[in-house]
Amino acid sequence: SAKALCQKGYDVTIGCRDDVRAANAVRAIKEGQADAKVESIRLDLADLSSIVECYKNLSKQNKLVFDVLLNNAGVMACPKMTTKDGFEYQLGTNHLGHFALTSLLLPHFKKANKPIRIINVSSKGHAFGKMDFNDLFRDKPGAYGALEAYGQSKRANILFTYELARRLETEGQTQITVNALHPGVITTELGRHIIGGRWYMDWL
Repeated sequence: SAKALCQKGYDVTIGCRDDVRAANAVRAIKEGQADAKVESIRLDLADLSSIVECYKNLSKQNKLVFDVLLNNAGVMACPKMTTKDGFEYQLGTNHLGHFALTSLLLPHFKKANKPIRIINVSSKGHAFGKMDFNDLFRDKPGAYGALEAYGQSKRANILFTYELARRLETEGQTQITVNALHPGVITTELGRHIIGGRWYMDWL
């Protein structure tokens, strides 16, 4: 996504929790496109304090308004664990982290008076899960299923998209559009926790 946006002439800021991987990504893009305008900033969507720190750093750089905000961090079907803030890891990373970052940036988007796109990368895998509002973090005995929790987090992306779009329309903020999408399926490290994970890609 970052590479494609650079090719279209966007100034791209990649949020990444791993400085080495971020630097490698920036270098790879610039090797393929010498005039690419791309940089990275530290951001861990599984840590609310990191999200706030990222927001503060963006503010210092006067970069609180974007043409496109692409919410694309993700983990899939990992063993049961929690974020630093105690959230179930998949819901915390895939949805709550994006929700927090978007909420911090949204007031600045509204004041910008320019077309802005918010894109939430969901998944066809939302069909694996449903929202259990009585046990969102799957804390009840036997409640955690790795794929079901992933599906819940992706379903949360979609519900967030619909509700944010509805509220913006109600407020007359028609220049800000919000969309969710299924990005398709490619071989990445995302499915590393799935035993025999090829069946999942074949299913999709």
